[in-house]
Amino acid sequence: MSKKLAIVTGGVRRLGASISLQLLADGYRVAAFHTGPVPEEFKINTRDLDFLSVPCDLAGCSPEHLQEKIDQTERHFGCPVSLLVNNAAIIFETPFLATTQQDWESLFGINLKSVFFLSQAVAKSMIRNSVPGNIIMISDTAGGLTWPKYLVYSLTKTSISQLTRLLAKELAPGIRVNAIAPGTIIPFEGADETWIEQAKDRSVLKEIGSPEEIAKLISVIVETRFMTGSILTVDGGRALL
Repeated sequence: MSKKLAIVTGGVRRLGASISLQLLADGYRVAAFHTGPVPEEFKINTRDLDFLSVPCDLAGCSPEHLQEKIDQTERHFGCPVSLLVNNAAIIFETPFLATTQQDWESLFGINLKSVFFLSQAVAKSMIRNSVPGNIIMISDTAGGLTWPKYLVYSLTKTSISQLTRLLAKELAPGIRVNAIAPGTIIPFEGADETWIEQAKDRSVLKEIGSPEEIAKLISVIVETRFMTGSILTVDGGRALL
């Protein structure tokens, strides 16, 4: 059986790295669209023939340039893309009275604009190649919570949830579009034990999740053919509190 091709944005670090490794284990060829160098510890775990690192300024690329990146990736592997995981995102504090235009443009650029236009380019490829495809968004529970310190980030994730539903309707029946909204699965860099314990307390299950759980859920979504437009919350029950 020929292998399928997946694109994972931000696919070499943190959650994105776990997603790439899970898809490789599932038998996919994986192209990671990312900025910055590939961490050495991730290189050790990848199979060169099935993995391609694609340096790409997602927020700064034009739709035409994104299409070129996709075309180059498909030529490299000799097969069309059938799965896009929109994982790449940035987060930083943006209190309302202190938020600048640059803050707004940075967060919306990578968290929403790049998702929109990369999904557009991948959908065109799937339609052109008659590929029954999947687009999976990585949202955040922040999209349904009130986070004043992360106001703009929360807006981008709220938009991702609505974009999921709109694209699911627009691209059906050939392309399914779903989203995962994780809670705390990876501590912030520099998080201490106090922060981790507070994160656990915000969960009904009194623990934080793992990136591997989110990655495995992507495999489940791909195999669940009667699902589109769904937003799956994986937050340990935080929304119940």
